[in-house]
Amino acid sequence: MTFKKKTNIIFILVFLALSISVGLFNYIVDPYGIRNIRANNFSIYHYSRDMIYTYINQTKNIKFDGVVVGGSSAGMVFQPEIFNRDTSKNFAMLSLEGISPQEILTLLTYFIDIHPEIKTVFMSVEPLQYMKCYSSKTLPEKPTTFLYDFIKLYYSFDTTFLSFKMLNDRKESFDENDNIAYLFNKKIKYTYDNCENDNFLYIKQVKKILDDKNIEIKFFILPVHSLFLSDLYLKKKIDVLNRLKYKLVELAPFYDMAYVNKYTKDPFLYFWKDVIHLSQFLSPYIYEVLFYGKDYPELSIIINSENIDKKIKLQNILIKNYIEENKNYVEKYVNYAYDFKMDGAYDDKRYLKDIPEPYKTRFYTEYEEYYKK
Repeated sequence: MTFKKKTNIIFILVFLALSISVGLFNYIVDPYGIRNIRANNFSIYHYSRDMIYTYINQTKNIKFDGVVVGGSSAGMVFQPEIFNRDTSKNFAMLSLEGISPQEILTLLTYFIDIHPEIKTVFMSVEPLQYMKCYSSKTLPEKPTTFLYDFIKLYYSFDTTFLSFKMLNDRKESFDENDNIAYLFNKKIKYTYDNCENDNFLYIKQVKKILDDKNIEIKFFILPVHSLFLSDLYLKKKIDVLNRLKYKLVELAPFYDMAYVNKYTKDPFLYFWKDVIHLSQFLSPYIYEVLFYGKDYPELSIIINSENIDKKIKLQNILIKNYIEENKNYVEKYVNYAYDFKMDGAYDDKRYLKDIPEPYKTRFYTEYEEYYKK
């Protein structure tokens, strides 16, 4: 054997060894949580849009009973691994921060093409996103191929860099006395667009596609804080939310949680990350309402064609009363929110111990019992 041939063989062997090592390293570290997906706990909330189809493609061998779709509010509330653990059903979670109704239509259509076994879709309709005007598409132009997915997940520079970063992050420990999450006052003035009609067309298309496939759809509007409702009212935009409810009920009865109630008017906002995003403290209750049909009028009501006029009239009165009772507070429109270190990551359990009375006794025990299973 010539020296050149030996050199070529050695080069090939070294290349193969390095390739296998890199792929095995990324597979073991699993920076994108693919093994978690294959364990039936599928949620795309924490992932970037350019990886969306890659993640969905990893579920091809998983069977789902249903899927929850929505924006950041839904992504913060729903944890498939907890719901799937406590029930005999397997639900996926399709949610992205700032997702548009058009993107929901695109992703849901693709997901159902891969999973025709889906029986139920829960769709979160979030008021701020419903009003928003979307000027550009943010999803990839087309679904990815198996080869692209394989390289991206195990052999790309981005994946390898993320693997090393994750290993380094795991070495770091937090001081138990560090105040990782803390409250601060932050004035947020939301602006409201006027693209409700365009966005609702995509919601109607979702309903039609699911009807054609004999898939049940259940619409719901998650809670928004009474401060947000007050801001809508004072800016004469509450009619947009009310019109949304009237349009939805023409498609189907829906679960309405966006009104003044014991949770949405909580003045200290320990159930809230900001006025449009719930923390996971209320997740167990929302699961019970949506998935088990529990009657929970202090959190959710079912709106249908027979009661919608009465309910919206009452809701408007409740908002007026809230504004009057909290006039100075509403006028300042102070939005309590959590400011997080760790690049914006959050973990509700890390600051539960800081909840003062009466909030600790009111909720802490229930929350811990539910999540420590």
